[in-house]
Amino acid sequence: MRLEMRRLMFLAMCFCVYAYGFGAAVVHVSPDGNDGIGGFGPFRTLEGARRRVAEMRTEKRWQNKPITVEFSQGVYPLTEEVVFTPRDSGFEKAPTVYRAAKGADVVFSGGRELTGIQVAANGDWRVRLTEVAEGKAYYEQLYVNGRHATRARSPNVASPAEYFYIERPVVRAVDPATGERVLMERRAFYGELNDLSILSGVPLSSLSDVVVVMYHSWETSRHRVSYVDGKRGFVMLSGDAPWRMMYWRNRQRYHIENIPEALDAAGEWYLARDGWLTYKPLPGETLENTKLVVPVAKSFLRFEGEPTAGLLVSKLRFENLRFLYAGYELPARGHGTGQAEVDIPAVISCVGTADVEFVGCEVGSVGIYGVQFGDGCFGNALRRCHLHDLGAGGVKIGGDGRRPADERSATSHNVVDNCIIQTGGRIHHGAIGVWLGHVCDNKVTHNDIGDFYYTGVSVGWTWGYAPTVSVRNKIEFNHIHHIGQGMLSDMGGVYTLGYAKGTSVSNNHIHDVYSYDYYGAGAHGLYTDEGTTEILMENNLVHHTRGGGLHQHYGRDNVIRNNIFAYGMFSQVQRSRREDHRSFTLERNIIYWDNDSPLFNRSVLDDMVDIHHNLYWTTGGKVDFNTKTFEEWQALGKGEGDVIADPKFADPEAGDYSLAADSPAHQIGFVPFDYTLAGVYGPPAWKAKAAALKVPPLVLTPKPPPIKLKVLDGGFEEHFPGDEPLGATIYTEKNPGLIEVTTEMAKYGKHCVKLQDSPKMKYQFNPHFHYLTKLKDGIAEASFSVAIEHDMTLYVDLRDYTVKKEFAVGCNLLFSKGTLAFAGVDEKHTSIALPEKEWVDVVVRVGVGNKKSSSYTVTITLSGAEPKSYEAKLVDNEFTVLTWFGFVADGTNSSACWLDNIDCKLVEDAK
Repeated sequence: MRLEMRRLMFLAMCFCVYAYGFGAAVVHVSPDGNDGIGGFGPFRTLEGARRRVAEMRTEKRWQNKPITVEFSQGVYPLTEEVVFTPRDSGFEKAPTVYRAAKGADVVFSGGRELTGIQVAANGDWRVRLTEVAEGKAYYEQLYVNGRHATRARSPNVASPAEYFYIERPVVRAVDPATGERVLMERRAFYGELNDLSILSGVPLSSLSDVVVVMYHSWETSRHRVSYVDGKRGFVMLSGDAPWRMMYWRNRQRYHIENIPEALDAAGEWYLARDGWLTYKPLPGETLENTKLVVPVAKSFLRFEGEPTAGLLVSKLRFENLRFLYAGYELPARGHGTGQAEVDIPAVISCVGTADVEFVGCEVGSVGIYGVQFGDGCFGNALRRCHLHDLGAGGVKIGGDGRRPADERSATSHNVVDNCIIQTGGRIHHGAIGVWLGHVCDNKVTHNDIGDFYYTGVSVGWTWGYAPTVSVRNKIEFNHIHHIGQGMLSDMGGVYTLGYAKGTSVSNNHIHDVYSYDYYGAGAHGLYTDEGTTEILMENNLVHHTRGGGLHQHYGRDNVIRNNIFAYGMFSQVQRSRREDHRSFTLERNIIYWDNDSPLFNRSVLDDMVDIHHNLYWTTGGKVDFNTKTFEEWQALGKGEGDVIADPKFADPEAGDYSLAADSPAHQIGFVPFDYTLAGVYGPPAWKAKAAALKVPPLVLTPKPPPIKLKVLDGGFEEHFPGDEPLGATIYTEKNPGLIEVTTEMAKYGKHCVKLQDSPKMKYQFNPHFHYLTKLKDGIAEASFSVAIEHDMTLYVDLRDYTVKKEFAVGCNLLFSKGTLAFAGVDEKHTSIALPEKEWVDVVVRVGVGNKKSSSYTVTITLSGAEPKSYEAKLVDNEFTVLTWFGFVADGTNSSACWLDNIDCKLVEDAK
């Protein structure tokens, strides 16, 4: 070490002569240096070197001379971020360069490697962290050999379902913090008792360490637990989710993290407050070949310019430096955002920077985004950098979803080129590989972006047709792959929003884009979402997507040309909304698939799309055009120059989409392009690093299990007022409060359900709710009590969804204008007068399965009267199995009814 120090001192003194004689300076940094040394070092830390350079830049002699800060090989602890301000800037033709010495491996580490690990009798690895035991620290991430280890969770990642499912939402509940009953639709839910039994032994004082991850459509939110009632399956979270529970659809998913009882699978870990960290090693991991690191730092570098004052951080360059290990701490009230995790910061963050470059750098094993060029950043670059194992996304260009305040805060002319951006969203699943929001004239080119759970590249950030600055961005020659992986929905390899004139999404290779799909909308290669306008998408190879190669939600005058779209799972091209202007032009594309899914997912038979000179071919069915033949399609004036023929790809199943010399694609004017140019370039080792990514085989989650209809034991006594009914599927067009438990006029106990109709409903059959069941082979009995206003129109159906058509109705009861009517297909209605807002008991019995008959019985009991039974024929003779029991408000006015004692079951034969 002393010899090394002497050598560095000698070099530094020699360089003083060099610096004064030739007009440049080199400041040295070494792990054995001294920040108090002065001169040209060697300093010990990046911060020490930064301070010295700032001092030098105040001296006139160094204001027009390049300064290089050179780091010797080694690991440099970086537990607090280093802040660069305008006084750290270089000068025109005299930049400041921070770089690794030639051949040196320079690591800035924000983590602490764990030592003293013990192997328990059951094979677990255990180590005690004294700073945690003393209450000085707590870690929410563990990095094992450079990857995010799985925090103990239930259900396990490798389980067949991988998720728990909400049984029903909560509308209002008592807040333990205030004792008041408040709206809780975003922060409380009921789950299955078996799923939540894992929380039964957690003391109240430890609940805040337990994390519940809620899955929405295109996002997840993370929450600490504040209260659990294990007997009722009730869970209250510490803060709100972005949407109310079950906003997107019933059977919303969630999982539970950081609980010792969930530590049951290889690769999982748990840290107790007494300081003991336990890790279950994966097969093949030994103490000798495995490194465990906990993150101490939260971020690495921050560049703080003042763009509105014209004070920028500029002329800085960082070369061949590695930044590893930083953490994320979930706030007390949890975290959730509307899209793309735009409010999650980056470990290298820039505001008000110009000509700041990162070349050949690495950012890995972090809890948030990698790099952000925020407000007032222009002319910056990220080149040949490797970003991996990211808690959120790779790169953000723009502020956190906000429009720039003025021109001085605008972000433009930044470059992300030839970078490997892989394995992201490990904590914040909705994060993006490269996100561009309210920015212009940026280039995202020749990157390899893979292994994310949401979108690869997102650009725009204005919904609809409002003015925007997001123009002339170039998303070109990128390899974007293994996106979504069946976790989230409504995504794209490249996703766009808003006015985008001059923006090009071209020459990209996009594949393996798969969504969850049971709520949300699909996974597409190119996704022009709300209001995308005047964007060009050409020469892209897109294949193996769950939705299709192209989906335009709505937009105007987009041009989609000379692309290859192949192997869409559910469709190939989709336009979701027709508007009174041209949606897009689809021309000179090859569309190829191997299943019986439709060419167009939605109708494109109108004049608002311009589709011509495309080639279509499927090996798994037939090509039609919204059910029309090719001839009928062309008779509508569509498809000029279209061809239905095999394009003669060389070997598409093996990934070779080159065309034979006699391919009929030439007939449509298709111009072959070299899709192998997409992705990183340079030395073979750099390309090999990008190609080395290993992604687990895709396993799509099965359809969520249906909510089981439960016997309610006399009513809704286990509910809180304001709750939605247990086990029901609710449709209120996202208007809460129309179907809820109330204490207004229960027949049994204190509670019943109030169903209120509203003239604001888009569909007359809303609001409604139903129970799903599957009663067969016996006598099915559906019963309920109802009190109804005479202005209310309510019908009650028993349905069978196992038939070939949409469904068959067995029984239909209609409550309207003070009467109850029911009938079979061949007889007059039976009408029974009902008193207003007085309880009536209704019991319907119908044979199903091996007891199927052609009729059903209805027994009515008015208040104070004897029961009366009636027999009627089935509405649809195909009715065989009872799968749906529902209550539908079918009016158009403001009115209400009350329901109690709802039940459905098989009963013994009865006359």
